[in-house]
Amino acid sequence: MPERAKILVVEDSPMMARMYRLVLGAEHEVLLAENGVQGLDWAARQPDLALAVVDINMPQMDGLEFLRRLRGELQRTELPVLVCSTEAAESDRQAALAAGATRFLPKPWTPAQFAAVVAELLGEAP
Repeated sequence: MPERAKILVVEDSPMMARMYRLVLGAEHEVLLAENGVQGLDWAARQPDLALAVVDINMPQMDGLEFLRRLRGELQRTELPVLVCSTEAAESDRQAALAAGATRFLPKPWTPAQFAAVVAELLGEAP
């Protein structure tokens, strides 16, 4: 059996955090952070992260600031980052990509849509 990928989920909604854990948990190791500050702490201490999934609107530090600091201060330029947000206007997508997101998936998503994007970013066969 292949090693489980370690995925950091930075999400302040308890309901969405449960959904991510439900969709990812059977096949992957899920680390949860409630905001960008906690997310950066996890990212600094976990060099073997395979993916980060990040919301935009969060307390203390939003997803865009998390991305800028992840890419800049932590120099985690190789880590794929999927931004999932209800803020899904084209300007929001462009801001996320400019801050360092690899992909953008608007909420709400279906588990199949989310799993397909995660598999793609992890380089897993469909």
